[in-house]
Amino acid sequence: MNSLDKKQQWCTGRYSFEIPKNHEIIGVTDKYDSFVIESELATYIDFLNSIQVTQKEYTVGNSVIIKETETPKESKQKLTKIIWGDIDKSTNKGLTHVIAFVLDKGILFKIKGSYSEAYKDESFESINNVVTNLTARNNNTIPIEKGVCILNGFIKDNGDKYRFSRQIISFQYNNFPSLRLAFTVEATYKAEQNIISSVTSKLEKQGVLQSFLSSFKSIRKGEKNQNNTSNPLKGVELVVEAPMKGKSGIDATWEHTGTAKNSNDPTILFLLDSAYNDRITKTSSLSEKDALKLYDYTLNSIKKFQE
Repeated sequence: MNSLDKKQQWCTGRYSFEIPKNHEIIGVTDKYDSFVIESELATYIDFLNSIQVTQKEYTVGNSVIIKETETPKESKQKLTKIIWGDIDKSTNKGLTHVIAFVLDKGILFKIKGSYSEAYKDESFESINNVVTNLTARNNNTIPIEKGVCILNGFIKDNGDKYRFSRQIISFQYNNFPSLRLAFTVEATYKAEQNIISSVTSKLEKQGVLQSFLSSFKSIRKGEKNQNNTSNPLKGVELVVEAPMKGKSGIDATWEHTGTAKNSNDPTILFLLDSAYNDRITKTSSLSEKDALKLYDYTLNSIKKFQE
């Protein structure tokens, strides 16, 4: 047994999955209802300092704070603050900025977005929905309610109303330097081709599809549905050999395209690359057999945690 056999649960967007322990997060994007959300460990003093930095930014030159909620006093309860501001109108193209802060259980969430006057009411509803329903979460804890997982947090949301969201997270493993895992979850507004069909179509239009296909060894391609869950997700996959100077790895992609304008059935894209080349790593950390085993296990562990 190697360290990759020891798994832990994780969740991103509306999906949970199992990945090997001892990972390092190397990239995160959390976007919900058009707001970008970032998080960090923080104290009440950090909460106040972040608010003061924003207040100063919007009271310099021609910038102005349009409105702001009251700054809460220190408490063990969740604390929230929202600021609406205008940067110099000559540069912001008529957009009002919205900046919110949520401090919960030692995690500070910074939420940023903007809107034009035509969407003022929608933006007001949206930001209040976010700060009301966002709570801190241990990343190893899978919620039992419907909603959206983000790094260090959870947004309670039954999905009845469509809200655009996108969550991306990627991992690396120090003991397996050529290995990368990545997950993208997106509640799409309109139906789109799966990523494999989309790329194939573009290459065909460019007249380079055949040369592209002949440049690598295809291991698996086509429809790939889950095979070990009570409610298997349908999807497509493309697994190809990824040459390295030493032992070759694989580049594997699987996607469930979800349903457009259905928050409860978002697209999920899973990528496994066992041939990541950082100019130092010249050989794959895994055999093709072991990489495929990890890919299949992870793929079949993906599920909607609220079902």
